[in-house]
Parts: sequence; structure tokens; C-alpha cells
Amino acid sequence: MEADTPKNGDSLWVKQEIDKIQSHFVSELHRIEGDFKEHFTALNNEFQVRQPKLSEIPLLKKSTREIKESRIFIPRNSVLTDLFQISHIQTLRNVFAATLIILFLHDTIEDIVNDGRLNLRFDVMFESFGKLHIALFIWLLMQLATSILVFFGVYCWANSRNSFKKNLKAYDMAWLFSYISYLIIFLILPCHQIEKHQFPVASALIVLLEQMRQMMKAHSFVRENIRKNLLLIESKNASVCPDYSKYLYFLFAPTLIYKDEYPRTTTIHWDYVLRMFGQVLASAFYAYYVVERFCLPIFADLNLFQISHIQTLRNVFAATLIILFLHDTIEDIVNDGRLNLRFDVMFESFGKLHIALFIWLIMQLATSILVFFGVYCWANSRNSFKKNLKAYDMAWLFSYISYLVIFLILPCHQIEKHQFPVASALIVLLEQMRQMMKAHSFVRENIRKNLLLIESKNASVCPDYSKYLYFLFAPTLIYKDEYPRTTTIHWDYVLRMFGQVLASAFYAYYVVERFCLPIFADLSQNEITLPIFISTTTYHLPHL
Repeated sequence: MEADTPKNGDSLWVKQEIDKIQSHFVSELHRIEGDFKEHFTALNNEFQVRQPKLSEIPLLKKSTREIKESRIFIPRNSVLTDLFQISHIQTLRNVFAATLIILFLHDTIEDIVNDGRLNLRFDVMFESFGKLHIALFIWLLMQLATSILVFFGVYCWANSRNSFKKNLKAYDMAWLFSYISYLIIFLILPCHQIEKHQFPVASALIVLLEQMRQMMKAHSFVRENIRKNLLLIESKNASVCPDYSKYLYFLFAPTLIYKDEYPRTTTIHWDYVLRMFGQVLASAFYAYYVVERFCLPIFADLNLFQISHIQTLRNVFAATLIILFLHDTIEDIVNDGRLNLRFDVMFESFGKLHIALFIWLIMQLATSILVFFGVYCWANSRNSFKKNLKAYDMAWLFSYISYLVIFLILPCHQIEKHQFPVASALIVLLEQMRQMMKAHSFVRENIRKNLLLIESKNASVCPDYSKYLYFLFAPTLIYKDEYPRTTTIHWDYVLRMFGQVLASAFYAYYVVERFCLPIFADLSQNEITLPIFISTTTYHLPHL
């Protein structure tokens, strides 16, 4: 008992010391929190004092489409610069560059072997840029109009406004009418010159795109400076107009939002400018090379051959699949050292396929046997029930409707019972729909035909069973006793079409498994809200 007494005293002392430390720590936290609140309150009050009060500058009535917050430019890279720093985009660019080199080497070797020289044809480019000197002269006139007329129009309006205080509304309306007239003339005259001189496509695009760019630049400058001057005039300050050098810089700056100042680097990196300009020229050459070597030959003889739009679209999808597959192959080899071909989603989607095929076989047998022999028995036995013909027909109609209802319910019940995955369930449901439409077309056509024959007192007829079987597998939903057929079955064509169906299925699976599923892979871990969905989709956009 005496030995336990010191131990109890030590534990009590330790507990008291811990309580003292805890109370001291809590008091220090409260003190720090109070100091932080005081500093924050003082900073907030100082910020409110520094801000101009809204009552001092009466704002004009703003349009509902006006941007209420002013745009603030910060020094940063462009979107394309940051985009090309992503490894996936760099890989895709390298794939395009490697494809261009391979195509160029292939055509070079082919030209040397066939013609003994390299055939570099630039006639399409020269034709597209025809009358370039006239287009550049029109561009120069548009540039001078935007550089001089717009700036000095705003300058004169701002500096002369105080002299027309008595007729201020008429003064502003006159300048507004002048500005609208300028925009209309600027819109019509270049288009008229394009039509007058019959510009080719590239020269016309130079004029039209520059016309659009300069109109947006001019409108941004006018709107920003008019708003600024109206606010200054309302607050009884002198009107201002920016320096002409700032306006000239804005006309060639890569932005459509006018500001007096933009963040700029201390020096101009001419090596970067030349490198980007070289990439633009390489991209233009790439596009011209692909169009001139591979697109134009397809449409060279439009009068001699019929062009299939479906075939062209199929070739585009095939080329896209090849490019995507090459991109992912290179990415997998670079990152993992091997090709990652994952088929687990496909195997999971086609789970319980043997049960689905067995249900399809039962449906096929029911459609092949019950429907045909039902119509056969109704047609051949109808003459024996002339006294109760209406009751006889109603009984067979009830039997047919009962068959359709059972045919509709039982496969759906089996899908629910066995919990089919999506692909296996689709096999059953699509086949159910196809066979129901086939059966209804056969029944309707033969009932109508037999009723007409009975009305004309001719013997009832029913088609051969072989014709019905052919209709069940023919690519049509309209039953006829005879269809136009070729003399022989082209099995090579059948196998080629079947291969294209398999390729299309692989295409769809590849796109879903590689690009769609990763977007929704992590959504189940969080609550699916609109910001989470947008951020998840945006994060995976570089992969698309």
C-alpha cells in the first residue's frame, strides 16, 4: 500500500501539468485568433476607404449583355504554348510530323522510280493565291482605314463633345450614325471587290478574315474609349483619348479586348517568333501536301465517276482510327514499355453470351415455325368456317396478339432474371424487335392477299416456306414473295462487309474504352455535381 501511494501522486502531478499546458495552449490560440480578426478588420476598413464610392461616380444604365467586370491581363503563356507542353499533345504532334515525313519519302521514291525525278506540283497553291497583289492592296486600304479613321473619329468626338452641351444628344447621334455608316461601308466594299475581281479561295480568305479581325478590333477600341469618356464627363473630368502608339500596338497584339497597357516581356524573343512562324509554314505545307496528293486525286474525275459520300466518310473514320491507335501505341510504349490492349470491358459487356444466344435461338424458332404455320392453318381452314367466319377470324386475331405479347414479355423477363450485361441484353432486344417486325410484315401481307382472293372466290394461297425463311434473313422489313437477286452469291463481298462490321465494333469499343470511360472513372468516388463533372471532363480533354 505504501508503494502505491507515490505512484498515485506522480500520476496526479502529470495530469495537473498536462491540464496546465492544455489551458495555456488554448488561451494562446484564442489570443492569436483575436489578433488575426483585429488585423483583418483594420485591413478591410482601409481597403473600403481606398475604394471609390459608387455614389461619387454615377454609372450609366448598363446593358444586360455588358461585361460588368473589367478584364485584367496577366503575364502568362498562351493557351497553345501550355497545351504543347503536355506530353500527349507533343506525342500527337510528333506522330503528325512522322506521318508527313513517311508520306513525303514514299511519294519521293515513287516519283523517282516512275518518272525519274521528283514531281513537286505547286500549281494548286499558285492558283489558290491568284491575284494576291490586289488582295494585299485591299488589305492595306482596310488597315489604313482602321488605323486612321477609327482613332481620329474617337479623338474628335471626345475632344469636341464639351462644345455641344446644348445639343449633346444630337451630337452623339450624329457620330453614332457616322460610325454605323463606316461599319457598313467597311463590310460591303471588300466583298464587292472580291466579287468584282473573282478572287480565288486563299486570296478571298485573306481579305475576309482581315475584314472580320479589323472590325472586331475597331469595335473593341470604340466601345472601351466611349465608355471611359462618358464616365469621365459624368464626373466632370476632362475627356481623354489614348496615345496613337497604344492603339497601333493593339491593332497587331494577339487580343480582341482593348486596354491602354498590356503585360509585356522586357525583350522580344525573335528566335521564338521565327520558330513559331516556321511551324505555321510547316503546317500550311502539311495541309497543302495532304490535299494536293491525296484529296484532289479522288475528285479529279467527277464527271467520270460517282463519288460516294458514305465511302469518303468511312475513309475519314478509318484514318482517324489509325491515327488514334498509333498515338496510343507510342504513348503506351514510351510510358509502360509495352502495348496495353485491355479487353476486360468488352468481355464484361458480352457476359452470359451463351444464354443470350440460346434465347435468340428460341425466338428464331418461334418466328420461323409458329408464325408461318399459323398463317398457313388460318388460310387453308377458313373455308370450313363460313357460317362463323367472324368468330373464326377473331379467334385467330386473339391468338396472334397473344403470341406478340408473350414474344415481347418473355425475352425481357429472361434478361431481368439472368441480369444480362449491356451487350448481351442488346443482342436479345434488337433481335426481338427485328423478328417482331418481320413476323408482322409477313402476317399482314399474306392476310391481305388471302382476303382479296376469298372476296374474288379464288382458292386461298400461302407462300412456300423457303420464301419465308429467305425473308427472315434478307436485309428488308417488307415481305414479298420474290426479290431481285444476283445469279451468284459474292462471298468475298460478304466477308469484306463482315470484316468492316467487326472493325466498326472495335472502333466503337476503342473510343469508349480509351477516351470515354476514363472521364467517368472517378465520378463514383465523389458526389456527382456539375463542377466535378466539368473539371473531370476538362482534365481528360487533352486525351481527346
